[in-house]
Amino acid sequence: MSGMEVLAKIKEHPVLTHCPVILQTARAAKEDILEGMQAGAYYYLTKPFEEKMLFSVVDTAVRDRLQYKELLRELEDNNKVLGLIDSVCFRFQSLDQARSLASLVANACPESCKVVMGLSELLINAVEHGNLGISYDDKTLFNEQGNWLEEVEKRLQQESNKNKFATLEFQRSNGEIKIIVKDQGSGFDWQPYLQMSADRAMHNHGRGIAMAGMLSFSRVEYQGNGNEVHAFVDDS
Repeated sequence: MSGMEVLAKIKEHPVLTHCPVILQTARAAKEDILEGMQAGAYYYLTKPFEEKMLFSVVDTAVRDRLQYKELLRELEDNNKVLGLIDSVCFRFQSLDQARSLASLVANACPESCKVVMGLSELLINAVEHGNLGISYDDKTLFNEQGNWLEEVEKRLQQESNKNKFATLEFQRSNGEIKIIVKDQGSGFDWQPYLQMSADRAMHNHGRGIAMAGMLSFSRVEYQGNGNEVHAFVDDS
């Protein structure tokens, strides 16, 4: 089988489907990279690559996989009575609160295991990129240095950020669930992140929003300057 055929088999497998797949290839054309990303590859490394980049990508993939497994455990612990909720609003500040809230709210949605990962991405973005002002380039550097979590915790303790919070609104009506996430940041140029980009395929992050739109929600819509996002789930 070719690498793409192996990837397709993995994504069809009930146990392996969420396992992060890192493609290594000499085919560096944008259409080849996009083919792999759209087929579900987690990262794309084109040969030759630096050892430092390989370590950074593998470390991030393992961390994200462990976080996903933790979210699934929390899903199992939450009460299914959440499926009765029609409208509710939450506020959150930290990454831990964002992940716990993602598992809680996802449990009120059909196919919660699909929703939880994308929702976690949107909530984490609201904290780190929104309220804490960590830019795309900042996170790239912190991931390479292995101190992303430490930097987030340090910024959460800064006086200018102590009183900042983000909100999540949950609305169920007419066969659809609408989730609104707002932060208190200055926003960002969100349009390039709605689709998979070959230019970012070899970075150690930056696919969360596109993956959320592809795998977790029926659609994702950003509003205004990007500090408000609407995610939709089919509830029919």
